[in-house]
Parts: sequence; structure tokens; C-alpha cells
Amino acid sequence: MSAAPFFDRPAADTWQARAHGLRQALQADAPVRDQAGGRPVAALALLKGSGLLPALVPVHQGGGGASVSSLLRAVRELARTDASVALLLGHHIAAVLGLAVHGSAQAQALLDATARQRWLWTHPLDTDLPTLGARRIGAGWLLDGTLHAAAGLHAADRLLLSWPDVRGPRVTASLRLDHPGVGQPVLDDGFGLRQAGGGTLLLSAVQLAEAELLGAAARPTSPRADLPVLLQQAAQLEVFIGSAWGALEEGRAYTLTASRPWIHSGVERHEDDPWIQRRYGELALRVQAATELADRAGRDFDLARAAGDDLKDAARDALAVQIATAHLEAAEAADAAGSGIFELMGARSATVANGYDRFWRDTRTLRLAQRTDARQRTLGRWLLGGAVPLPPPVMPAAAFAAPSP
Repeated sequence: MSAAPFFDRPAADTWQARAHGLRQALQADAPVRDQAGGRPVAALALLKGSGLLPALVPVHQGGGGASVSSLLRAVRELARTDASVALLLGHHIAAVLGLAVHGSAQAQALLDATARQRWLWTHPLDTDLPTLGARRIGAGWLLDGTLHAAAGLHAADRLLLSWPDVRGPRVTASLRLDHPGVGQPVLDDGFGLRQAGGGTLLLSAVQLAEAELLGAAARPTSPRADLPVLLQQAAQLEVFIGSAWGALEEGRAYTLTASRPWIHSGVERHEDDPWIQRRYGELALRVQAATELADRAGRDFDLARAAGDDLKDAARDALAVQIATAHLEAAEAADAAGSGIFELMGARSATVANGYDRFWRDTRTLRLAQRTDARQRTLGRWLLGGAVPLPPPVMPAAAFAAPSP
């Protein structure tokens, strides 16, 4: 039996099938786009045309009514070729869920617009970064400050912001990217995720009218309110999983077609070297184990989302533990596969043109931003009787961005 089905398993549903088609379209020039960096114009057009962006929006609002687990698998599929595009989709579905959880009439209208205009949403990763300065002016607000987002700023035309109000609940507002006072984004110059569109955005005396405010969230303190930030973490771990599979698949293809046996290996074909075989087996085992944890987290997420306002603290906490565990194992698997394939392919594989290093660079960049060492400590603390490893509350406490149609 060939090992091909190990990598190309049938799509579980229509959303994974669409992601597979998009991945095939992105595959041809993935290394070239990675080297170019910047705004992936053609890739963004393909993403918008794939039908994946409105998938999480309910059917009665014009969306696809997809499950969370289906779209997480779609993120994984894209990451097998292009982690930047996968991260864009992952942040998008987390932000769309954030709108749904917010629950106000204005938020529901934004969901309608997302389905109708195929908006792509994103949001910041790190609440430790400088926050917005917000001052009330009559019924509106005046905003000043610098925002940082890990993805999407190079294609955005609308932001969804939230900030504290000493007079009452947090304030949430929709902001056009062509609004007076909104500067041009300055994109990060990282060695990984070069087309994800992370960067900074300067707001200078941005005046928001009352009509641009979203109103109070329906149930801001319920366990359900934590689902968007948990989905953000689940989407990121799928970028790790997909990148690990991509590295393993492309490394295997090179090994079978281009690698040469070591002069002292005693074999005529590189793939017959027992050491090469053992290392591929080790990497495959590690990636499969991480995948199983991710699949379990996706199924648990569907159950939590289906519970709606009846979701209990205990169920949310169990989901947080499952996602934290899968996230850590996925990061380790991606690191091992992304760097380990070079030892197995050989020195001639390490060229700019081949672009195999993008898997390691992309996941290493994401892993540094996610502080996986701190996550391991947090999970260990929970096992020893400490707090549940919930991520920091970045939604709706910070910004989301929606790109131009």
C-alpha cells in the first residue's frame, strides 16, 4: 500500500474540500510569494472567492452555517502550503465568532455584511501591547494610539474596537480604515509569516460618532464570551498542525525524488537508509499525535458552541485545557518537522528557490509570539492545583480588522 493516502485523505466536508482546492491553487507559487512578502493580492482574491469567509455565519444571515471543527480543518489544510493565508482564515473565524457572541443588533448587522460582502476579519494577539487612548466627546468618542495586529492589516478596511468605559460596560465600535485620522499600516519585517499582514496602525484624533458604536454585549461575563479567544488559540494550533504536515509531505517528496544516499550509508537509494526511515517514522508519529489532540479539541469546541448560553464554567474550562494541551504539542511537532526534514533531505535541499525553510520560519515566528514556554508552565500549574489555562481576554478587549472586498 502506498503512503500517499497518509497525506491525501478524503475531505471530511465541503469546507475542507474548498480549502483543499484553495491550497492546490496556492501551491504553485508558495515559495515565491513567501520570498516577496507584503500583500498577497492574488492569494487574497482566491481566499475571498473560496466561500470560506462567510462559512461560520449562520445560514439565515446568508452564511454557510459551518461547524467550528470544519473550519479549523480548513485552516489546517491551508497551512500545509501557506501559513500566512491559513493564519488570516484562522483569525477571521475567531473574530466572526466574537461578533456572534457579542450579540447586539449592530454586531448581527456586521455578520450580515460579512456574508454579503465577503469581509475578512482579524484581531490583535497580545494584550500586553500599548492600548488605545479613548475619551468621550458628547455621545461619541475620540481615539488616539497605536494598534498591533498579527495578521490582516495589509488588506483591512474596517476595524472593530473595544475599550473600557468608567461609566459602564465596555464600549465597542466599528471603524472604517479610510476614516480621518487612521494611518497607513506599517507591516512587520519578520522572517516568517511574511504575507500575513501583521503590523501596527496609528490612530490620531479619530472621532467616532454614536452611530458607529455597537452597543453593549448581550452577556459579556458568561462562559460563552470566552469562546472567541479560545477559537483564536485553536486556529493557531491548526497552523502548527498544517505546517507540520506540509513540511513532512514536501520533505518526503524531495527525499524520494532528489536526495542522494550518504557515501558511507551502505545503500543505493537514500530512502533505504535505516536512519532516514527511523527519523521519518518518528516525525510522522509526532505529527499524528498532535493531530489527534487537535481533532479532539475541535469536536469539543462544537459541543461548547452548541450549548450557547447554557455553556457551563466547567465545560469551558475543560475546553481550555484541551486546547492548551493540543497547542503545545502542535507547536513542538511543527518545530520538529520544520527543522528535521533538512537532515533527511540533505544539503542540496536547503536553497532559497526550494523554499522548504518557510515551514520552520512561519511556525517559529508564530510560536515566539505565543510564548509556548509560558503555556507549558501554566498547564503544569493547573495540573498541580492552579488556575485553568485560559488565554488572556483579547476579545473584545482589543481590535479586530476587516479587509476590503
